[in-house]
Amino acid sequence: ATLVNGSASISISTLAVGSHPLTALYGGSATFAASTSAVVTQVVNAPAAAATTTTLTSTPNPSTTGQAVTLSATVASAAGVPTGTVTFRDGATVLGTATLVNGSASISISTLAAGSHPLTALYGGSATFAASTSAVVTQVVNAPAAAATTTTLTSTPNPSTTGQAVTLRATVTSATGVPTGTVTFREGATVLGMADLVNGSASISISTLAVGTHSLTALYNGSATFPASTSAVVHAVNAPGAAATTTTLTSTPNPSTAGQVVALSARVTSVAGVPAGTVTFRDGANVLGTVTLVNGSASLSVSNRVAGTHPLTATYNGSATFAVSISATLNQTVTAAAPDTVTITRAVLTVATGELLVEGINTQIPGGGFAAGVTIWSGPANGASCTGVPVGSTRVGAGGTWQFRQVTPFRPTTVCVQSAGGGVASGAVTQQ
Repeated sequence: ATLVNGSASISISTLAVGSHPLTALYGGSATFAASTSAVVTQVVNAPAAAATTTTLTSTPNPSTTGQAVTLSATVASAAGVPTGTVTFRDGATVLGTATLVNGSASISISTLAAGSHPLTALYGGSATFAASTSAVVTQVVNAPAAAATTTTLTSTPNPSTTGQAVTLRATVTSATGVPTGTVTFREGATVLGMADLVNGSASISISTLAVGTHSLTALYNGSATFPASTSAVVHAVNAPGAAATTTTLTSTPNPSTAGQVVALSARVTSVAGVPAGTVTFRDGANVLGTVTLVNGSASLSVSNRVAGTHPLTATYNGSATFAVSISATLNQTVTAAAPDTVTITRAVLTVATGELLVEGINTQIPGGGFAAGVTIWSGPANGASCTGVPVGSTRVGAGGTWQFRQVTPFRPTTVCVQSAGGGVASGAVTQQ
C-alpha cells in the first residue's frame, strides 16, 4: 500500500485458524531508508460451534436382568441437524457408541445388572455443532421374579369340640418345583405353631381352640427361589352336647357381572328346633358381613368389582344350644364388565420437533365415571390390546376427554391407545 501522510493500510479476510506473525516493511525512498516493524501476532479463532441439546430415553424401564434395553438419543440444534457420534454411559462406564442418523442414535444392551443405573448420552460434537450431554435417566433393572407359590390349608376335624385335637395341614405348590422352608400357622396375629415343609407339606396339631369360629391361616415363609404365600380356613369349635346344625348358602344371580348386586341367603336348620344367633358371610377368608338370623334365615347384599371365581361360605356362629356349622363352598362367578370405548379424535406428529399430539374421548366405565387414564403406544392395535412401544400416559378428564403431548424420539405413523377401563383404539398419525 502507498503511504499517505506517513500511513498505509490493507484489509484481509483470508487468514486461516491459528496464530499469524505479521510485520510491515517500509521499502524506503531516495531520502528515507527502509525499515521493518516489530512482529504483531494475529490470533484467528474458529467460529463458535452451534449449541445442541441431547435427550435420552430407555425402553423398557424398568427391565429385568438379561432383558434387552434400547437406549435412544436425540440431538437437536436451532442451527440444523447435528452429525457425529453419541456415546452412551452407565455412570463412568461406556456402554457403546453410535453414529447419528437424522439426529438420532441408539444401541441395545442386555448386560445391566440388577439395581439402578444412571445412564447418560454424550454427543461428541463436530466442527459446527457443540458437544452436549443428556440429563441422567435412571434405568431400574429388577431381578427375575421368583416362581409363584400357592398355599392351601385344611383343618381336621372341622367342626370339632372343645379339647379335641385338630390337625392343621398346609400344602405349598409351585409350577417350577417343590418348595422348601417353613410354614407358620396363625389365628389372627397369634402364632399357633411353625413346621418344616416335607415334600411340600407341613402340619401341626392343636387342642386349645375355644368354642366359636376361628379364622386360621398358614403362611409359607418363602425361600431364595420361592416367594411367600398365604392360605386361610375357617374352623368351627362346638361345645359338647350342642345340637347339630346344617347351614346352606345360595347366591342370586350367579354368574354375575363386575359391580352387579348379588343377594346371599343362608338358611340354618336343626332337628332340635329353630337356631338363633348370627351368620357370617365370607369370600374366602375375607368377611363380607355378619347378619342376625330371623326364623333361621339371614341374607346379605354384596357387589364385587373383581372378575373371577369367588369361594363364598356362610358360617353359623352357634349358640348355647345349637352347634356351629359352615355351609359348603359356593363358587360365585363374576364376569368382567364390558370395557369402555376409546375414540381418537386427533393424532399429529410435528416432524421438525418430534412432538406427538394425540387427543380423544372415552365413554364411561360400568358403574359410572371414567377410567383413570390412557396409555399411548407407537404402532397399531393387536386385537384387543396394544403391543407396540409405549410412548407415555395421560389422565382422563372429568368429561372423558384426554390429551397427550410429548416430544418423542419415535416417528410413529400409527398409534394405539389403551384405556385403564379396557378399551382400545388405533389410528393413523398425520405427519406435518
